Amino acid sequence: MSIGFEQRLVSYALALMLVMGCVSGCEYADRKDDDMAAEQRGSVTATTDRADASGSRDDSAAKDASQDDGPLLISDTGEAASPPRTMSVSASAVTRVAEEDSSRNEKKTTVAKPKPLPPIADGPLRTVPSVDIDRYMGKWYEIARYDSTFQRGIVGVVAHYELDGDIIRVRNTGFEDTLNGDPTDSTAKAWLVENTKNTQWKVQFIWPLKADYWVIDLGDEYEYAVVGQPKRGYLWILSRTPTLEADVLDGILRRLCENGYDPSKLSYTPQPEDGEVFEVGGAEKG
Repeated sequence: MSIGFEQRLVSYALALMLVMGCVSGCEYADRKDDDMAAEQRGSVTATTDRADASGSRDDSAAKDASQDDGPLLISDTGEAASPPRTMSVSASAVTRVAEEDSSRNEKKTTVAKPKPLPPIADGPLRTVPSVDIDRYMGKWYEIARYDSTFQRGIVGVVAHYELDGDIIRVRNTGFEDTLNGDPTDSTAKAWLVENTKNTQWKVQFIWPLKADYWVIDLGDEYEYAVVGQPKRGYLWILSRTPTLEADVLDGILRRLCENGYDPSKLSYTPQPEDGEVFEVGGAEKG
């Protein structure tokens, strides 16, 4: 046998031994994995059995406690129940509580929900039937207005009307930006339009311009008034007091909608709480 043949034979033998060793190692690893999986399945089964047994004991204890203690909270007759050892609420009780909560929430929402205003009507602007001009004279606090360039930034506005023969003398006072701001003061003249029962005026702040002044809403006691113009570009809500009651204001806004005005465009005018304003002839308490 030549040396080359012997070397090849040794190499074949070593390769065969290596292959056999790898196969044995793989078989050992597979057996190890199977053993571990079986052990884990056994552990899970044992845990499940213990849990089932524990749950059975808990259910039995809960059943006994329920039979011994009677009602858990309050009986249907309203009598107080004995203190429970365990807490449980029936499905019907949960449903009843949910219905009561839903009812209470709906009631609160209904109370808090503002009243919807009617749609804005079309047609020509309507005035009140008539105005007693003597009763209309005096001091009026501006509650709200359609804002305009000549009034922008003016707060605490008060209008003063004084009848002087055939002329109505007008004076508007207010404050710039805040109630602590610089006072403002403007004067005008007004004339009653014939055959309108004093519901329509012509007001002149700057000669020769005259503006329409229509009384479109008026309180029975002349406690409030609403002034507009035919094209509805201007609007004022006036009151004898610095504030209006909510229900009175709500009625005014509704009638404005019916008369073709959009209340959402109103800008509300801050007023001093004590009604302090500049009166014609000097400052005094209102």
